[in-house]
Amino acid sequence: MAEGSFEPGMGLTKREVFAMAAMQGMSSNPEFYGQSVDFAKNIAVDCVKFADALLAELSK
Repeated sequence: MAEGSFEPGMGLTKREVFAMAAMQGMSSNPEFYGQSVDFAKNIAVDCVKFADALLAELSK
């Protein structure tokens, strides 16, 4: 594999890996717990947005 290339682990795309990392970080923040009935949905949507933003920046 060439240096700097990406080999998706466990069949995940870069977008999924980045969203997963964002979700791990955000959900580990105790200030978020119990703020909303839709906590999981809201955090999932935001994490995908973070992943998309990171991919856009990396493509520049």
